[in-house]
Amino acid sequence: MFSACRARSKTRLIGRYRAGEFSGKPTALITASLGGEKAHESLLLTLKTVEAKIGEDSALLIQYARTKVNAEGAVSDAATVEALKLLIKSFAQTLSE
Repeated sequence: MFSACRARSKTRLIGRYRAGEFSGKPTALITASLGGEKAHESLLLTLKTVEAKIGEDSALLIQYARTKVNAEGAVSDAATVEALKLLIKSFAQTLSE
């Protein structure tokens, strides 16, 4: 099932590429999963292929995501909070370029 979801996501991205929707546009990627390394790498490669503009720190893999949020759904892991702040700062910088 996971592979099917990833394939559908890539297909949607490629379809949008043909329409030029990502070309040169600021983009951030957050992958939150149990592991997620391969999915994150694959989506990042796809975004680069469709010429999305991804800042240096505008891609984040949050592994074991369920352990990093509390019962209310707020991020409770300090390192993850800092990584998200860095991503937001990087994405904002990319928007202003």
